[in-house]
Amino acid sequence: MSLKLNGWLTPRPISHQSASWSLKRRGFDYGHTSLGLYQSGHASLDYRVRDASVVKTYLAGLLADLRKHVQNSGSIAQGERVPIEQDMEGSVRDDGSNKSSTSSSLSWASDAPSFHEARFRLESVTERIDKPMAAAARIRHPRNRPRLTTYELFKDIPESERAEYIELQVQTEIAIVAYIQRQELLGGLRDHQSDAAERKSIMDQYCLPTHWLMQRSGMANARRKQQFVYWKRHAELLSRTAAIDTAAHHTVPPADSSNPRS
Repeated sequence: MSLKLNGWLTPRPISHQSASWSLKRRGFDYGHTSLGLYQSGHASLDYRVRDASVVKTYLAGLLADLRKHVQNSGSIAQGERVPIEQDMEGSVRDDGSNKSSTSSSLSWASDAPSFHEARFRLESVTERIDKPMAAAARIRHPRNRPRLTTYELFKDIPESERAEYIELQVQTEIAIVAYIQRQELLGGLRDHQSDAAERKSIMDQYCLPTHWLMQRSGMANARRKQQFVYWKRHAELLSRTAAIDTAAHHTVPPADSSNPRS
């Protein structure tokens, strides 16, 4: 979901708008860094929207629109095409044979000076950069990050083996928790010099794997360990993406000798 206003995506100066584009780029980097776009783990934007489909769709739409407006601005600045208002003026001049068409085109052209595509694109970029910042509280709110089911959390395990694998992990964690609980209680009971019958009664009451606290703790630990597995794998994916982005950013495009303005 990343989009960087770097390289050819940063339009070349359009008169005084050069400073404006520089500010937009800094605003994008600052704002989206605070949301976790370039972070990993629990600080990452991926973590905040990974399971929040509504927020993810909203942000993806904003970034897609942002890319479109930046690319259109770049094509104008680099001389790949003329702004739409100039293109329409040329169409009016070339269309003198059709009176009705000319009449409607001239009517549009009379309003054309009030529209400047370069300015429109810059304003649209500003709007798309500001909107995610306004939605920051919504993005960060835990309610917009619904909890995955245990079955979904282990989705990397083949489906035919998943149920058995989950049960094995949970039972293993329950046994570990019950053992630690037993050792802790035994140490405390020895300090209080309780008799053997009392110790056995307490052990049976609070340290059996069937106790609800052991069950819930074991399940929580199994889920948590699986999250560590996810983030280890996800950190590797993020590092690969960052390496690709860095390489692309430092790649100098070949000069276009056919375009005298490049």
